[in-house]
Amino acid sequence: MNRDKRYYYPLLLYILLLLLVWLASWVVGVVGLLSGNDFELHNLLSATGIRWTLRNAVGFVDSAPWATAIFGVLCIGLLRGSGFIHSFSLMISGCSLSHNRSRALWMSISLLSCLILLLFIFSISADGILMSVTNTITSSPLYIGWILLLLLIIILVSAMHGAVYGSYRNIYDMLDGVVDVFSIYIPAYMAMLPASGLLPTVAYVGIDVPYHAIIESMLYASPFIYVTVCLLCNKSNSK
Repeated sequence: MNRDKRYYYPLLLYILLLLLVWLASWVVGVVGLLSGNDFELHNLLSATGIRWTLRNAVGFVDSAPWATAIFGVLCIGLLRGSGFIHSFSLMISGCSLSHNRSRALWMSISLLSCLILLLFIFSISADGILMSVTNTITSSPLYIGWILLLLLIIILVSAMHGAVYGSYRNIYDMLDGVVDVFSIYIPAYMAMLPASGLLPTVAYVGIDVPYHAIIESMLYASPFIYVTVCLLCNKSNSK
């Protein structure tokens, strides 16, 4: 497979940043040892640092949001494979749609509207199926399981569009579309490996990272956003 080398840039960048953190911690350790000063920073290339890395590396990888990343790419694959994204982009750009494509788009949009309405009804109903026991959003099934609900909605919407338009003739067509998209985002998944250890490594060295949760989310999301932008740019250039 001749994959665009640009897709690997986030992975290479994260690996480089990890190497720089390791090298910087070693340099500071050596300087402190030679000068007799204690910089209160831990050397990752010391015996203690290596043991810490080996003990925690698998845990860092396990803590990465793999499920969210898989669900997200799965949603993109379904919408892309069904032709919904292409139909919607044609509509908002003012291009004319064929009768079959227009019918598929409006039927899928109508289904999407009905599903959103159902979510709203289930949220405000007396039973409060999607709300918490205290009738609030926080800690509710809707809040915690939003990614699964989003996936179910997209499966139905993409299946509607694909069936009406003809891009989905059977279940294997849906699976093929999803697999194709997953293969495109493999470099982004690979980038999650060094990303999972970057902030914990910096914290172990002794450097305080402000807005830790926000930066961590950006580290995981950026490779996927980057690959998506590259895909859109390639499509624009091909036109």
